[in-house]
Amino acid sequence: MGKRIKPRKNEAGYALVTVLILLIVAGLILVPLLLLMTTSIKSAQLQEDIMQRFYAADAGIEDAVYKIQNVDANLPPSADDPPYQYTIADINGNEVAVTIEHIWILEGFEVEDEHQGTEPHSALVTTGHTTEAGTYQIDIAYDGAKGNLWINRIGIWLPSGFSYVAGTSAAVTTLTQDIDETVTIIPVASTALFPPTGVLHIEDELIEYSDTDNAAFTGCTRGADNTIAAPHSSGATVSGTLVTAAPTESPFRDGKAYVWDFDPAVNFNSGAGPPYVHGLSFQFTPADEDPEGAFSWARTNRHDIYLTWDLDVAIYGVTATAGGTTVISYIMGPDPLDIVTYTYESQ
Repeated sequence: MGKRIKPRKNEAGYALVTVLILLIVAGLILVPLLLLMTTSIKSAQLQEDIMQRFYAADAGIEDAVYKIQNVDANLPPSADDPPYQYTIADINGNEVAVTIEHIWILEGFEVEDEHQGTEPHSALVTTGHTTEAGTYQIDIAYDGAKGNLWINRIGIWLPSGFSYVAGTSAAVTTLTQDIDETVTIIPVASTALFPPTGVLHIEDELIEYSDTDNAAFTGCTRGADNTIAAPHSSGATVSGTLVTAAPTESPFRDGKAYVWDFDPAVNFNSGAGPPYVHGLSFQFTPADEDPEGAFSWARTNRHDIYLTWDLDVAIYGVTATAGGTTVISYIMGPDPLDIVTYTYESQ
């Protein structure tokens, strides 16, 4: 038989101490671990609640977009009208408060005149459009009703992703009569935005001119720079150097604003009219895309016709709040309205 080994004296006490030490160590590890797990669960739940509120607020934005696209009768027709406010009862268990505000198109860039407010004057109309791939033209028409009208600024806003191509600013007008290849006086709708001397571009011909009057370029040399003098029809586009320097660029509403300042100001009560039509063109990139939502404007030296802007563009500011989360979206576009700027700001 084997020999029985008797436990040494106090060995049981040592075992108890070891067990107690292990329990203490386990407690030191497990308690923080349990607390961490509890905190993680609460954090995950909080994140889930935040995301549910965000999705609910986002659904409120989508509902407002639908109302804007479908021209809801409750939409404010102008920036001077009160916003449209309504509530959606239950989205993901949240009540969503929605506000649709019609924003003045130049808010934050130009200062409205107290005499004109935020509605343009019918005597002065500004429009903008793409004439060909990568080229944008701003046209300003004045009916002459207020006499001399001096323009000191023309501007354009391009949406995010689009940029002005440096050195491409041009004055634009049209021929008012047919011309043959020999005439040295070129009749046009306006010379207001052209310098006193320069070079014209009509179709494939370059024409140097030495002087201007309100509605013609004079002292012309046809077929300049080895181009061929040719007949041109009334209505043909005439372009040339712009009288002012390159535009200044500044960030504005998630896109870029480009502004041409004229010093001295240009008299738009001139040319073959009324109406007196003056044009400015430039190139943009990317040229293979259309800058939907772009808008143009002009500023004058008068208080009653201080600002004019492109009325084909509307801007709405939409705020949707669910719980403690607010989502803000700016919706811009031509009529019919397209969504071209869609910015979230979560609070």
